[in-house]
Amino acid sequence: MKVLTDFHRALAQDLALLARMTSGELDRPLLEWLRVSRFPESLALDLRGETASSAYEMLGEAVVLLPKFGEQEGRDALSADYAGLFLPDGYGVQAIETCWIEASLGEEIMTVAKVEAWYRQHDYTVLDRLNRPADTLAFELGFLAHLLDGPEKEGAERVLQARLFLQQHPLCWVPRFAQKAAGVSKTPFYAGLSQLLGVYLESLDGALRQAEDDSLSVLA
Repeated sequence: MKVLTDFHRALAQDLALLARMTSGELDRPLLEWLRVSRFPESLALDLRGETASSAYEMLGEAVVLLPKFGEQEGRDALSADYAGLFLPDGYGVQAIETCWIEASLGEEIMTVAKVEAWYRQHDYTVLDRLNRPADTLAFELGFLAHLLDGPEKEGAERVLQARLFLQQHPLCWVPRFAQKAAGVSKTPFYAGLSQLLGVYLESLDGALRQAEDDSLSVLA
């Protein structure tokens, strides 16, 4: 079971990194980490397909060329693109689940309430100075990381819970958000990251399903 748990930790690290990159602007430590780790090659999941290849190529080149934090022009371009994609009143591609579902106001409120209930059930707290809603992309990614980085004895149950949440929430909207965001992004870095997000979550669903099957095989 330990190999399975190590894989959980690796996935949690992936998700925590993606959550960090979508929760705020890139700072100096994160820029350096992306360069040193050779992101996105350092991700635990091996993504396949045309979209994944495009995202890897775009991000790989962008990470090598990421501006030094002190170079104002490049820094401003990344900051503006981040704000356009991930903050309100940007490019019109809201990184919020309820903006991507066809529902009445009451159903939208219920969607947020369901996400908040998941967070409470698993002791996940969102601290956000911008007071963004619970169903914001960064928080949903962070929650998945939280589920997969729990106690070893709860590994199988946390895999199940992570896959349920993934299917009920992020997978319902992030692939569509990612496709549109990639098309309106103004920088190669965020265009590549947007492409990566949709492919990663779809691949994550398959990886968690396989982890469930492996866990059942061990118990059989």
